[in-house]
Amino acid sequence: MARVATAKISSSDLAERYAYLYCIHAFVSVDALTLNKAIYIGQTRNRFGAIGRLTQHLSNDDTCNTFKQRVRAIFKVDDKLTDISFIACPFSPLKPFLSDSPDYREAVEALVQDKLIASIVQKNLKIGVVSRISYNPYTKERFIKDEADAISEDILTWITKIYKN
Repeated sequence: MARVATAKISSSDLAERYAYLYCIHAFVSVDALTLNKAIYIGQTRNRFGAIGRLTQHLSNDDTCNTFKQRVRAIFKVDDKLTDISFIACPFSPLKPFLSDSPDYREAVEALVQDKLIASIVQKNLKIGVVSRISYNPYTKERFIKDEADAISEDILTWITKIYKN
């Protein structure tokens, strides 16, 4: 374990229960010479907010650490994650996004991941997208597409800043 680990959180709102679409970016140590990059897209309405969901993803609890499970499955390594970055984009306050049912949020998640993959390919970034998505009929709805466009723009701007540094 690292002797000192740091995190910077821009707002305590991230710990409040709200609907978010989020993205986790991390470096994955495969061996002493190989460092891969992984990205995970997800949605939540966790009672501890987006930060609570991030905590679950990074935990050793296999009932909720989907990000770590996907990294292990794809890169064949055990949780060697460093330089973890996180962005959480609040959904607009439309009732379907704030409901307990994740269907509308998952539709946005699917479209955002599609846009993210297209951008990664177009920019020739060497990042493994490790999240999985499920399409549902709501992906065809105009307000879902509009929400996905707005959130995608924020996430792609964030990723661009990561790779400029």
